[in-house]
Amino acid sequence: MKVCIISEGSYPIVRGGVSEWAHQFIKRLGYVDFDVFCLAPSGRERQIYEKLPNVDIIKICGITPPSSPRKSSTLQKAASAELANCLSPVLYGNPLNCENLANLQREYDITKAWLRSKEYWDSVVQFYEKNCPETEFSKFFWTVHGVYSMLLDTLALVPQLPKADVYHSLTTGMGGLIGSMAKVLHGSPLVVAEHGLYLKERNIEIARQDLSATAKQLVMAGYKNMVKTSYQYADLLVPICRSHADAELELGASRDKIRIITNGINCNKFTPPPPKNGAAPVVGCFARVVPVKDIITLIRASQRVLEKQTARFAVIGEIQDDEYYNECQALVQKFGLGENFSFIGHVDKVIEWYHKVDVFALCSQSEGVPLALLEAMSCGLPSVCTAVGGVPDILSGTGAGYIVPPNDPDSLAARLCELLENKTLRREMGVRARELAKDKYTIENMADRILGVYLEALLNGSSFR
Repeated sequence: MKVCIISEGSYPIVRGGVSEWAHQFIKRLGYVDFDVFCLAPSGRERQIYEKLPNVDIIKICGITPPSSPRKSSTLQKAASAELANCLSPVLYGNPLNCENLANLQREYDITKAWLRSKEYWDSVVQFYEKNCPETEFSKFFWTVHGVYSMLLDTLALVPQLPKADVYHSLTTGMGGLIGSMAKVLHGSPLVVAEHGLYLKERNIEIARQDLSATAKQLVMAGYKNMVKTSYQYADLLVPICRSHADAELELGASRDKIRIITNGINCNKFTPPPPKNGAAPVVGCFARVVPVKDIITLIRASQRVLEKQTARFAVIGEIQDDEYYNECQALVQKFGLGENFSFIGHVDKVIEWYHKVDVFALCSQSEGVPLALLEAMSCGLPSVCTAVGGVPDILSGTGAGYIVPPNDPDSLAARLCELLENKTLRREMGVRARELAKDKYTIENMADRILGVYLEALLNGSSFR
């Protein structure tokens, strides 16, 4: 069996999260052959993860092609009209007809030259007059141009995709769209995973940008189009928790396609530390420094905690958004937290930091099933996490940790204080956390279930074979 993994801005060019999940299950399924097709901003990104023995090809493709001299449109008028009709669902957030697109790709060289055609102009004006007549046309036009450019740049990468028996997209966005086209062109089944809720995370990103309400709506429609296309063409959908499955159903996914497979870790690697000395307890947040992880809420909570007792806070994870990191540092300085709040950055031996920490904290606004939480549990750490994604499924009613509302520093601080003040409670919750991780969240169980999904997709066959 040859499986082609399609990733978007993750494996193998970004550490942690989805990347670590992919690396571990590929490694576990050593008897399956894989290719990796990674969508990246430029295509020049460095491969961080080692190439495993059962991986044949790793291809890192830039989603934005290098600029080239302006060329006149070579797309025939009939093809331009067909393409305008084929792509009309994009601005409404509806799924594409990939069969029609595939037929056009077979017959014509579809490029962004279409964006200079009369047929494109007519379609944009028609949409504007019907839906956005109060919006300044120039701003509307360039927003739409950006949405279609992103889509066409994505479609242009489809011919570079290796042929495979199964395509497995790790996201429902651009990767899901490419996987949908691959299914139609090659007749191979498509499996689509969803670790974070793609639309929710894009919405968090766009909310921070200086865009009008209409522009945000149009950009989100472009993303929704790709997500719905992924749901429509996937043979099987693999969310990692119940709440993600519910969100997929709300967006029109078929219940019959959904197979929930939660994350797993190597519990033999992540083990509890030896007894610690009597130093001030440490709260550890193992997360990338990006807005969706909401480090700012942890900083606000730490201020409240430190008013009552001695503790230290550490954020262990790569700084991927410099602007957001600077916001966090400014808040640390404003509150005078000094050395009590530190950003450690990426560490190669993360187990050493799990062993330094006494309480695990995660404040994300959106999550799937966080590997960091499972690793912390396997290391015998109690946790306080926001009730997002699959976190409530893991912690509710287990006695292994607390869940609190997102963006609520008071609730977070109160639960942290409970654990920091009571060493016996920390130890008891940590024991339960370790037992739970070993019982339900192992890499072996996760990899076996993913293999089962591949086999099911192959046995059922693709409707396009």
